[in-house]
Amino acid sequence: MKDVFKYEFKRSLPFFPSLLGTGIIIYLFILLGSIYVSVNTFTGFIGYFVFVSIILIVFYNFGYNKKRISLDLYYALPVTHKELFLAKYLFTLVELAIMLLVLSGCSYAFAGLLSVGVSFSGEHIYLKQSELLQIFYTILIQLISGIGLMNVILLFFNRANHYIDSVLYLLIILFIPKIALMIIAYSIEQIQLNNLCNYALDFGLYSMLGSWCEYYVCNTQDTFYSFNTAFGLSITAICGLSFIPLYLHSTRSFAEKVELPDTKLFGYKILIPTLFIMLLIYFSLIVNFTPLNLLLLGVVLFLQYCAYALFERTVKISKMNIIVLALTIIIGIVLMFSINLK
Repeated sequence: MKDVFKYEFKRSLPFFPSLLGTGIIIYLFILLGSIYVSVNTFTGFIGYFVFVSIILIVFYNFGYNKKRISLDLYYALPVTHKELFLAKYLFTLVELAIMLLVLSGCSYAFAGLLSVGVSFSGEHIYLKQSELLQIFYTILIQLISGIGLMNVILLFFNRANHYIDSVLYLLIILFIPKIALMIIAYSIEQIQLNNLCNYALDFGLYSMLGSWCEYYVCNTQDTFYSFNTAFGLSITAICGLSFIPLYLHSTRSFAEKVELPDTKLFGYKILIPTLFIMLLIYFSLIVNFTPLNLLLLGVVLFLQYCAYALFERTVKISKMNIIVLALTIIIGIVLMFSINLK
């Protein structure tokens, strides 16, 4: 495992420093060009940059199991599948920690520059001591949340047989929590509904390191703070626990499935129907006009068919998926009429 760790360190030298350096430069220009600077200006950029970086790092560090040539090379090494995965996983954690540590130091360095008037406007921009502490606490939470987000992204990335599948899995999993929250919001009483929709966080996983972490620290007096925090931390905990199936899958991966269409039961066969049925429930809740609902049903079915075609690499999808599409039509019609006729 130590040899794999050393190899990954050498392999990451052109990529990781360039990625981090690009982020620092963009970070500096955003701050110097800002007219109004707040805690969110610092933590928001860090959160979304680290989110994008996690995806890129996962693709770079674990992409070896998406091509047969590179997979054969790695599996020829004198290490077990478990040791190979753990070495790469630990190295990725180190990269994540270094990135947040460096960005944390840059935050205070850039705040110092702003305080002495180094900005495009030439104005002196000061942050209170409490705001500087909020930046520190938020970045600390971003590290913890980043590990959880990395686990769930890596789980679905490793389960995919091809880069295309991994991108589709990523798009699906990023939006499922958001749609689930919208369904919850539109299912509760009307007064609560209006307030919750106006003040609830954007619970798409793409916001986990951005608005979520800053909210935990800076919005403790918000009316819906308890709900948002509990919901957000629950999702984060689930993402963190996804390391268990991630680790188990890493010891049972099969090289012969790489680059082939995905046939696993717990894969697109479950995730795609789940996503699109949730979309139908959401549309049925917010739209009380049957012709428009039928149009939305057609759009959802078309998108569902496109997802199946991409996963199967053919426009002629399997009979089982055709049956699932038909069931989706039935469920969609039942939902539209049962919800809208209440």
